[in-house]
Amino acid sequence: MLETFRRRLGDGAGFLAQPVAALKNRGHKRRRRLSGGGPRKAPSDRPGEHADGGRPAGSALSAVTRGRAPTEDLRPGGRVGKDRPMRTPSRQIRAAYTDETITVYQAFSPEIAEPAAATGRFPETFRTERMTWIKPSFLWLMHRSDWARSAGQERVLAIDIRRDGFEWALANSALSPYDSRVHRSRDQWRREVRRSPVRVQWDPERGLGLQPLPWRALQVGLRGEAVRRYVGGWITSITDVTPLAERLRRERESALLPAEHPYPLPDGLAARIGAD
Repeated sequence: MLETFRRRLGDGAGFLAQPVAALKNRGHKRRRRLSGGGPRKAPSDRPGEHADGGRPAGSALSAVTRGRAPTEDLRPGGRVGKDRPMRTPSRQIRAAYTDETITVYQAFSPEIAEPAAATGRFPETFRTERMTWIKPSFLWLMHRSDWARSAGQERVLAIDIRRDGFEWALANSALSPYDSRVHRSRDQWRREVRRSPVRVQWDPERGLGLQPLPWRALQVGLRGEAVRRYVGGWITSITDVTPLAERLRRERESALLPAEHPYPLPDGLAARIGAD
């Protein structure tokens, strides 16, 4: 009888031969849709959103591939507790760091980057009389250097510097643009810009597609005394991470990104640089 029924209906009766477990599973999926459930969302391409939660070691390479394990989900757009979403501050330093060092990124020509990575020090061709910009955000540097394809920026360096040096730079900085929340007047702002050896500014953070994100990343410009301190005393290691940049450009896989987490600023520094 079953065979006769199949012949009458044609292929549409094939479902009768399916195991009971498969039909139960189909019913389970239908109930899930009706109750508002559904498949999990794909992982975000926001910086730092990946499963790596290990504590970073002291070298630039390990800081790039591992990150400090936060007690809460501190990723941009992450969650605190079970259901409460955490708002990403508009101006917040996010970086790979250890108890002693913070990783910043710069892009150079091979003539500067290769000896720097080989020796852990910048060569004499590095010009200390010019302002140099360091960036805690890996993806912002990818935007700035076009994935290490811009002329003179073909090599990407992950540079570990002492945290006390980084914080000295922030304490002796001036904001590039005038900010009424930070400066009492434009005259005060102009005086600070003239005398400060460090310039800081907040630019839109970037996603894996290098698209601008709603929050901002910090850029730190060093000149004069600050450059000399940076080159002569703050650097603890230099690693060429150009292969990582090239792989990320091809694969756009967020799990490859350096683990960057909110950087704890000492009292007073957040207000000075206009951080939230």
